[in-house]
Amino acid sequence: MAISSSASGLRPGVCTSTTRPTAPYTGQLIYETDTGYLRVWDGAAWDYLSKSQDGTTNLPVTNIGKGAASIYRTSALAIGNASDVVVTWSSSEFDNDSMWNASANDRLTINTPGVYVVTAGIAWASSGTGERISWIQKNGNAGDRWGMVRGGGWSTGETIYNCAAIMSLSASDYIQVGVYQASGGNLNLNGSSTARTRFSATRIAP
Repeated sequence: MAISSSASGLRPGVCTSTTRPTAPYTGQLIYETDTGYLRVWDGAAWDYLSKSQDGTTNLPVTNIGKGAASIYRTSALAIGNASDVVVTWSSSEFDNDSMWNASANDRLTINTPGVYVVTAGIAWASSGTGERISWIQKNGNAGDRWGMVRGGGWSTGETIYNCAAIMSLSASDYIQVGVYQASGGNLNLNGSSTARTRFSATRIAP
């Protein structure tokens, strides 16, 4: 470990996975340039500083801070009566891990594994008839509904429901928002700037 006056910070030992120190001391920290891993000598072996939630996957330091996106609708989306519908999205407010793609616009796809806080804000057009349901689903499985919210509609003003879940997600998993309404006819999800339908995911732990 060195103190760099030019960078004003601490710098771990820099090496590759094949040129690690041969006589390390307990607590010694290294950065492997060929793997991107930060590793520490625990007295017996070089352990990884960053692991997945279940401890089975070692994560490179480049994963730190990755895994956050927020997407939204910019226009109304008509939802048919008494049918489960997966919401499609128009644009992203931020996305630091390429989680949203306009060619697969009904989902956020996980690139960095970890534990995520996932939230959805659903803004329905005015109608006091029937119920509204919204939920988060993983890998297209509508039978396993996370953070499901169920309630009625308002006849004056928009009906807004928020659902949320904490989910352990692997690379290539994808998450979606499902909705259902029973107003007796088509009912819009709003996309106006004052009551916009949004979907976000933020990685909070490896």
